[in-house]
Amino acid sequence: MNMTDRPVLYERAGLEGRCPSPICWRARIALAQKGIDHERIQVTFADVGKLQDATGAREVPVLKLTGELVVGSDDIAAALDRLDDSQRLRSPSSDALLMSCQGDLMDRIDALVAPDVLKLLAPGDSEIYQTSREARFGHRFVELEEMRNVIELDLAFALGRLEKDLGDRASFGANGPDWGDIAIYCHLLWIAVASSRSWPQLPGNIEAWWEARDAEWRGICLATP
Repeated sequence: MNMTDRPVLYERAGLEGRCPSPICWRARIALAQKGIDHERIQVTFADVGKLQDATGAREVPVLKLTGELVVGSDDIAAALDRLDDSQRLRSPSSDALLMSCQGDLMDRIDALVAPDVLKLLAPGDSEIYQTSREARFGHRFVELEEMRNVIELDLAFALGRLEKDLGDRASFGANGPDWGDIAIYCHLLWIAVASSRSWPQLPGNIEAWWEARDAEWRGICLATP
């Protein structure tokens, strides 16, 4: 794909140049699926002012694409589809799956791994992250630790429901992996990277799906700039 200006992806910075954000990983995979070479600029939580000065946004990911600034992974995927619709990422079915998985699966994963994410963050970001996440969850990290067994059980039930959505197909997308596959994969990878002690037993066909997606996408998500 020819572009006059090389796209720039602003994403979360972590230790040793590793991006610790599943939301930003979605944007990385989306760009890879479209075959778009791009520059990455990593931003810490503490550098939110610099991010806002550069992009007008206070959250990552942000993609500078053909002179436009696109904020958020969902909108980035939609913008990439508008640029090249030969292999669409988003569809009504993928958006519906993502919406149903947000509360059922991803919110549980967020709460489960949050205390362990601290070890992945850039220096100076831990306090900011912990304060914001405790406010979001309505629980202190020490309380989340005490709730760990309950959250893990809820996650197991959520994965069981997800298995029914997948059925005997190789992907959640009707014509191959799409935005729903990408989002679910990135959140499961977050457990593997941030909180291996929390890794769940994947039911049935979900395990085969995970292995296929992991072989293709892990290197994209975990590559350093």
